[in-house]
Order: sequence, then C-alpha cells, then structure tokens
Amino acid sequence: MPAKVLSGARAVMGFYDGTNFSPVGIFSDCSFGVTYDVQPAWILGRYSAASLDYTALEICHVTANGYRIVDHGWFNDAQFPSLSELMAFNPITIQVVDRQTKSIIARIDQVMPTAATGGFSARQLSTSTHTYQGILVSDESQPNNTESPGAMFLP
Repeated sequence: MPAKVLSGARAVMGFYDGTNFSPVGIFSDCSFGVTYDVQPAWILGRYSAASLDYTALEICHVTANGYRIVDHGWFNDAQFPSLSELMAFNPITIQVVDRQTKSIIARIDQVMPTAATGGFSARQLSTSTHTYQGILVSDESQPNNTESPGAMFLP
C-alpha cells in the first residue's frame, strides 16, 4: 500500500498532449497556485462590508526549476516555442503524476510558457527557471474543474 503523504520522489512533472503523457526529467521542483478574486460589498449605513463575493478566478502561475542538461534545452524539453512558432503555438497541459499510483495529482490546462532564465557559475550545477501561465487547475479531488454550463467561450 502506497504512503498517504506524497514526496517529491513520487511526483513526476510532464506535458500532456491529449493522448500521451511525456515526463520531463530536467525539473527539480515545481510550484503553482490558484487565486480567487473576492470583492467586498460596501453599503451605506454600515462600517463593515455587508458581504464578500467571488468575482473571478485568476490565471494559474507555474514555476518549474531544474538543471541545465546538455541537449535538453528550453525549446524542447520545457516546451518553449521558437520565435518562428509563436503565432501558431497551441496551449499545452502540464500534469504532475504520482509515479507510484499513476494518479494525476495536478493538472493545469491551457498553459503558455512565459519566461525562462538560466546561468552558469563556477563549482556549481547550472540551473534554469521556467515560468508558465495556465487557465484552469485540477487535482485528484476535483479532476474535471471546468466552467459551469452557460459560460461564454471565444468563438
């Protein structure tokens, strides 16, 4: 029986193309988060807010740090488009999978790579940082986190 607490050794990050999951072995850590916009409703005759209401779900910001591996650069393994591919680039999906149970721990959909940085230093391993932005986040407790019926979409 697998342990209940997930460790970094069990988490595998990769990209999902709708059919295949492609693990990426250059990352040493990955972080992401979800932020909800909440607005207070202020009314006359009251000092405190009358209510708090959700107004939006912000985009998800993903940061993945890793090692600079020769022949496994940003444009291939980290899914960054080349300059000539920018206009035709299709959003990608990032998944974190538990390699012991094979279940999807996190899934970020409609992801676009946004930045990559790296460098070199004497007597240290070379590292790189990759940032992405995505629209929707799902996890094992909410595997199909999608817009509700009646939501509008771009044509």
